[in-house]
Amino acid sequence: LLLLLLLLLSPKRDSFLGQPNFIFFMYRSLKVIVHNHRQYLRPSSILKTASAKTTRRQKMEIGPNTSKKDFITQAVQSLYPEQAISEDPKRNPKDFERTVVFLCDVQECFRPSIKDFDQVTRSSKILIESAKKFNWPIFATEQVPNKLGRTTEEVLECMKETHGISAVNDQFPIAKSDFGMLRVLLTNNDSSELNTQPNSLCGKESLVKMMYDADEIRVLLVGVEAHVCVYQTVKQIVEHNEKAGQNILKPFVLCDGVQSQRSVDREVALEKMKELGATMTTTEMFLFEEMGGADHENFRDVAKTVRKYK
Repeated sequence: LLLLLLLLLSPKRDSFLGQPNFIFFMYRSLKVIVHNHRQYLRPSSILKTASAKTTRRQKMEIGPNTSKKDFITQAVQSLYPEQAISEDPKRNPKDFERTVVFLCDVQECFRPSIKDFDQVTRSSKILIESAKKFNWPIFATEQVPNKLGRTTEEVLECMKETHGISAVNDQFPIAKSDFGMLRVLLTNNDSSELNTQPNSLCGKESLVKMMYDADEIRVLLVGVEAHVCVYQTVKQIVEHNEKAGQNILKPFVLCDGVQSQRSVDREVALEKMKELGATMTTTEMFLFEEMGGADHENFRDVAKTVRKYK
C-alpha cells in the first residue's frame, strides 16, 4: 500500500498510469490488501471488537476481599473467555474446602492431674454436637487405652446421644501408640499402607480420601496433653504438608480445649504450635466466626449448644 502511494505521488505518475501492466499490478495489490484486512474494514466487526473489550473489562470485579484464586479466575475469564476455568465439579474435583474435628486422647485417666480438664470435655461436647449441624467428620484417638483406659464417659455419651449408640465401639475412638494423631489416621495399624476405609465417627469418612478430594482441610484440634500429643499432631501435619508440597491440612488449635498438667508446658506448647503455623483460636470463637451472623441456618442450634455447656 505504501509503494502504491509513493508511485501515485511520483512526478512521473502519468507515464506509469499509461502502462497496462501497472494498472493490472495496482488492481491485484488492492485486491490482496482488501482480502487480508476485510475483518477490520467492516463496521459491524469494529463494533463487535469494541464490545468484546468492554465485556472483558466488566468481568474484572476485583475488591479488597478478592482471594488470589478468584483474582486468577477472573483474570483468565477476562483475557481468554473461550478458555475460562470450568465451574463443572467433575472438571475441578478438588475445588472445595472441608473441616474435620480431631479429639486427641480425651481420656478419664488425665482428669485428676489436669486442673482444667473440664474445659477439654466442654469443648469436646460442643464440637461433637456442632459438627453434626455443619456435617464435619470427627476423628478421635486414645493413647494406649489398654493401659490408660478409654475416653471419658461424658464425651462418649455425647457421641452416642448425638450420632447414635452405634457410633462408639471397639474400633472407635481409635487406639494409638504414637503421640501424634495423624499417622494412625492415615495408615493401617501404624504401617506404611494407606487406610482408605472410613475411620471417622459413625464410619462415614476416611481422612485419606478426604485429603485426596479436597483442596484444603481445616483441622480443629482439642485434647490433651498440649505439649505432647496435641503438639506432635500439629508437627506431623506440618511435616506432611512439607513432604506433599501442599498445605492441604491447616491446623486450628482451640486453646480452651487444649490442656496440660503444668501451665508452663501448655504455654510453651501453644507458642510452638503457633510458630509451626497453626491458627490459635477458641471453640466459641471459631464457631461464631464460621457462621458470621445470626442469620446463619445453624446459629440457633449452635448458640443453644454453647449455652447448654456453660
